[in-house]
Amino acid sequence: MIFFAFFSIVVFILFALGATFDTIPHYEIDGGLISIVKRNVIYYVYGPVVVASNCVYPLLDVMFVRACGPFLEPGHLAIILGFLVAIENILYQKYSIILLICGFLTFSPAFYIMFILICLYNIYYNRQRKYLFYLFGILLGIGIIIILLPETIKEYLWYILMERRFENASGDVLDNRSGSEILRKYNAFINSADVFMGRGVADMDGSDGFLSDYRGFVYSYGIWGMLLFVLIQIGIFLKVKLRIVYLFSMFVLLVLLHRAWMLGASYLFLLVLLAVHAYSYYNSSPRNIIK
Repeated sequence: MIFFAFFSIVVFILFALGATFDTIPHYEIDGGLISIVKRNVIYYVYGPVVVASNCVYPLLDVMFVRACGPFLEPGHLAIILGFLVAIENILYQKYSIILLICGFLTFSPAFYIMFILICLYNIYYNRQRKYLFYLFGILLGIGIIIILLPETIKEYLWYILMERRFENASGDVLDNRSGSEILRKYNAFINSADVFMGRGVADMDGSDGFLSDYRGFVYSYGIWGMLLFVLIQIGIFLKVKLRIVYLFSMFVLLVLLHRAWMLGASYLFLLVLLAVHAYSYYNSSPRNIIK
């Protein structure tokens, strides 16, 4: 993953220095999902990394490119980097600066939240007070942005962080990341007999919008699918120190609220398994015991 993170940082720097989509050798791929096609998104492939046309933002005469790595969305990369940074932090009490920088360059709230959770973990369990300064620096930076930047730029940054806005404006954060049509479809679903078994992944084809939070998971796999997911997580976390359970269960909860469709693939479960059992394996050696 460091390989993809490094090249994502390189592409970010090139765009910040004035490069455009066409000045760097590449090939183009049209968006494969219906909702993406409607938004006319083009994916520009620069060697091992991808840049989506809707993830490049001009701000103060500088082009900011959200790091996607080899994935279609910055949030996808952000969650994987968050897990890897947490694993490195727990095992070695340090982490790769390349992974960390790339995580911040995703401009995804998911990574920022995961990093804050890692800081809180180090403050409480490892008694590393320096992370108080890290948190203070993050909050101070946010405060400076809120105070000093013009209102139009602040709205633009909010749009980047929220990643998408639809016509629905109910004030609910999860609803605002969805479309009104898919919300009507979901409300009809939860009052039907399909709520127990779900309607399958194929039924949410994107033509009506997406539910990227836990409701999309329930819609696809039903209540029984959600219960099975909870049982699998309990099985993964059995016989593991509570401090590890607390941290990575929060990560899993974040995925449910932010990118629940990632749970439809086995690699997310394998990532949680890797995080938990890498700790157990490393801690099994007397010289590596993590207190």
